Amino acid sequence: MSGDNIRLAGFLRLCQWHCDEAAFALGGGRFGTDRCRELAAELFETAIALRRYADSHDSPPKPALPEGGGAEHRTVESDPDV
Repeated sequence: MSGDNIRLAGFLRLCQWHCDEAAFALGGGRFGTDRCRELAAELFETAIALRRYADSHDSPPKPALPEGGGAEHRTVESDPDV
């Protein structure tokens, strides 16, 4: 795992922990508006980090099927409508 992956994984675990705390506190009515805003900001930053990671690792999409292997070349013997 690269350094960037490790940092992002750690950030995600921290965010997960904060979300778990929020869920527990919200259920007990102990999660104030300031904490809601802080968590919202953290989730926003998490989304940015994930998008940046995805953008930096994008590659051209690969076809789902090899050339000439699409459904138009298949026959289904048990289907009378084919």
